[in-house]
Amino acid sequence: MTTPMVRKAFVMASGKGSRFGKKPSAPPKTLSTVGGVSLLERNIRLIDQALRPEIVHLVAGGAPEIVKQAVRSFSSIRAKMIVSEAAPKEMQAGLLGGFAAIAEYVQPDEVFIAALGDEFYEGADHKTFAQALAEHNDFSALCAFKPCRNQEDCQRNFSLVYDESTRRVSSIREKDDSGQGRFFGLGLAAAKGELAHLCRDYCGRGAKASPYELINALPGPILGCRFTGDYVNVNTTEDLWIARDLFWRKGKGLPDVDVVIPALNEEECIEQVVLDFKRVCKQVIVMDNMSEDLTAEKARKAGACVVTRSMGGYGDAIKQGLELCTAQAVAVAEADGSFKSSDLEKLLPYLASHDAVFGSRTSERLVQPGAFMPYLVRMANRTVGLFLSLLWPWHPAKFTDVGCSLRVMRQDAFLDIQSSLIGQGPEFAPEVALELMDHGLRIAEVPISYHPRLGGGSKLSGNYKNSARTAFRMLRLILTKRITK
Repeated sequence: MTTPMVRKAFVMASGKGSRFGKKPSAPPKTLSTVGGVSLLERNIRLIDQALRPEIVHLVAGGAPEIVKQAVRSFSSIRAKMIVSEAAPKEMQAGLLGGFAAIAEYVQPDEVFIAALGDEFYEGADHKTFAQALAEHNDFSALCAFKPCRNQEDCQRNFSLVYDESTRRVSSIREKDDSGQGRFFGLGLAAAKGELAHLCRDYCGRGAKASPYELINALPGPILGCRFTGDYVNVNTTEDLWIARDLFWRKGKGLPDVDVVIPALNEEECIEQVVLDFKRVCKQVIVMDNMSEDLTAEKARKAGACVVTRSMGGYGDAIKQGLELCTAQAVAVAEADGSFKSSDLEKLLPYLASHDAVFGSRTSERLVQPGAFMPYLVRMANRTVGLFLSLLWPWHPAKFTDVGCSLRVMRQDAFLDIQSSLIGQGPEFAPEVALELMDHGLRIAEVPISYHPRLGGGSKLSGNYKNSARTAFRMLRLILTKRITK
């Protein structure tokens, strides 16, 4: 395939608008992750690999410092990346202003690539676009498009009239609500620099216009490139769920999963636990909080990745371990053998339609003989779960056991809540639940078996005194966060 000679690409990295209803200080929606990679990075990678520009300008109409910080962590990108901050007037003009900001960097007859950073693509369509760009040089614009599945596609994007025989676009209409649209345009386009200069002229005069509709005013032919892969224009949290579900379901079978196991002086059982979870998990990460026995040595011998360091407590160990995970899904279990990998396998299928799945130990029939889960403790767990659900009444999740530490999340979900987690001890367990709810993520709860410890004594439960202390810390954090939020 001939590589098109386009030196510059421009990706709209952030604007002054939607943060999915979050605070203005929240990261731009382009930094929301799908498959553990932000939408912005995914779009830059697709452009870099298929179109091979020398420079990718990230046009920041808002939160430029956040975008700059994020770009430093982007990997596997050949092109030079530059964050270009839009001027105040351009920022107020929205997408028109973003295209206006491009004019400074391109000549009127120079071809550039423009893309929106908040779109999700799955497939090889960018290579098709590159081929179309390489085969034609007499055009004013080349627009990526898809056939409409329903009229909402045209209402949320822009419609175009496309001639299959000539591969030409005769007109473009933004947010078309006529009900007649057959094709809708995507955020990826190649255009002559004249478009950016026209947008700058409109922006300077304070006029309102869609940069895509302004393509109609360009003198040369407009070409179209049909995309066939999955696509989502991410404007809402529901759109983000759809994109994540599409990415999740492209694989076959159960997802890769890493499990984090916090440990402190668990030499009696850690080896058996690691071997059990290695049967299911891609990676078993044992967070050893400076054990004074052979915990680390035995875990390493069993095949675990062992991290030995001083940590602030149970919750701190889990959070640090989750930050080391690289699989699609991240799980938490215990070092004492009270949970089995067979129950983790029970949770994993629910991730096809949920962001997180929690185990629940409050079904009496599933509590195995010898496990410390008497009636009062079960009722206490149910009470705390009900309390948490009542404090976030707008979320559909209903908990019966927020203290159960066997749970699994999509990596995306953890990345969403990572910066909000502050719990150092057992309060970390309900904190994860409340942050998932506060971020609008989908949660399922599934009954699991609860087994007696294989050895040692529990630091957080195991008797009524420890259980009461743990419950108090959980309730205190729940109330504190609810008040502050």
